[in-house]
Amino acid sequence: MGLLGMLCSCSSPKQVGSVPGTEPKVNMNERTLLEMNFDDAKAISPQNASVGSLFRVAADSVEVLKTDRQGQPVKVRAKGHVFVEMSLAQRATALCEEAILTNDSMTLTGNPMVKRGDRVAKSATEDTTFWITEARLRVSGRCELAKLEALPEPVMLASNDFFPTPEPMLPPAMEPWVVNSENVLLPALAAEN
Repeated sequence: MGLLGMLCSCSSPKQVGSVPGTEPKVNMNERTLLEMNFDDAKAISPQNASVGSLFRVAADSVEVLKTDRQGQPVKVRAKGHVFVEMSLAQRATALCEEAILTNDSMTLTGNPMVKRGDRVAKSATEDTTFWITEARLRVSGRCELAKLEALPEPVMLASNDFFPTPEPMLPPAMEPWVVNSENVLLPALAAEN
């Protein structure tokens, strides 16, 4: 099914479309962090790891839970200001407070956000969990979808005493924009409204 078949499912009954009077928001700090590449994230994070060919993670703490025979990580737990870069056909990144990554999947908790192209899937509550494989994004809890085109381009500043590199700022719970289907395309992130 490939990347265009990447699906997302929400766990409770949902309303189709956006909630009247609200629009999912991705602030400039969140956007800047989602736009980073792995090398940028690695430079501001104490620990990092590559897990299989799909995932590279940088965080405050990265614990290798399992390795293969060559000593390469096949299961990793990352905690605190987690940034994940996914090697998919279209560049994708994620932010959260905790992630469990394996060679072919990852679970994101603690206000997760996933960006692919100009679309973002963002948790609407603190207890929302994202589960991601190469072909799917599944969501347990409330989530919202946002398109980034309305925001100005992020400003990436070199880290120094006057302009320190921003720390990941996780969003507070918001009124959700959610979907009424067991399976919703993460490229619903890519679909036109």
